[in-house]
Amino acid sequence: MAIQASAQAGAPPAKPRQFKYDFVRFIAMTWVIGVHALTVVDTGRRLGSWYVVLCQAILFTANAIFFMLSGKFNLVRRNSEDWHGFYVRKARGILLPVLVLFLIRTGYDMWPDLGTPLHFFKVFVLNAADYFSSREYWFVFQLLSMLVVTPFLVPVVESLDQGKKKLLLGLGLLWFTVMLFATNLGYELGYSFLFGGFWFSYLIGPFVEELFAEATRRRVLMLAGVLAPLATLALVLYGYSSGAFDNSPFYLVAYVGLYGLLLWLGDRVVPSLRSSISFCAKHSFTVYMIHMMVLIPLSAAVPKVYGVASLVEHVGLSVATIIICILLSALLDTLLIKPLQRLFDILAQELAR
Repeated sequence: MAIQASAQAGAPPAKPRQFKYDFVRFIAMTWVIGVHALTVVDTGRRLGSWYVVLCQAILFTANAIFFMLSGKFNLVRRNSEDWHGFYVRKARGILLPVLVLFLIRTGYDMWPDLGTPLHFFKVFVLNAADYFSSREYWFVFQLLSMLVVTPFLVPVVESLDQGKKKLLLGLGLLWFTVMLFATNLGYELGYSFLFGGFWFSYLIGPFVEELFAEATRRRVLMLAGVLAPLATLALVLYGYSSGAFDNSPFYLVAYVGLYGLLLWLGDRVVPSLRSSISFCAKHSFTVYMIHMMVLIPLSAAVPKVYGVASLVEHVGLSVATIIICILLSALLDTLLIKPLQRLFDILAQELAR
């Protein structure tokens, strides 16, 4: 997920936030919650089954979109030249909140039997080191590994000319096409480095907008992004479901195209809504981190319904979860995370003397 840390002492002055990226963060945040809320949909009927597949084809693109945003804002020259400052900023802006929220989630999972402080601490360490990587927090482990090597990747990405950028994007499209057919025909391919685990979306984040800056290309891309989920739906209906939502050329086209569409829409949002959307976007990382702690009890509380009613319930559950998570995230960020970050700043300044 993309997150921009707050300013800290000694950090370079932050550039003014561009609203269109806040808009993308906000929409992607709602899509993550929406896809996890699909468990309430009645898939015993064709309508519900198709609805789930189409929603997954659209909403799963949020993962790749978040990583593209992370690549765009992290794979920049200043993070290579000032690698020490970069690591300090990421420890403050990402690692610290992650550990705090992992601590909260550990308590949430263990409640009411927290055990002794030593036992609780052991469970927390195991969760933070490994166990949480197989849950919705997988993205944290992926993102942290990307950030560790970011200062070394910056010169590589910046050295790419237009031809190499197009070639890289084309190779990605080819790779996902091969993967889609191979996995659905029963063959496993072990060559996944660079293209696996959202590394590809992270690497193209800095330049994908540049490749489609020309108006006609941008319109074609946005149209393709809208149509690609329909192609994914067709794939699944015809039995080619393996990798359809993450290792498919249609998935690549969908997340790049929808990213472009959201940026285009972001420039056209009425001014009266912008401050509210930016507020939500600034808390999107914490929302992602806590949303299952809200969604799980809410899902258990709603009655089981069937048919079209379950689709309505899905929308209502998603909206309720989004609202509650934004409110809780604002409180957590204001009352817990930011004070701890200020303490981090003080300690960092003392150590730097």
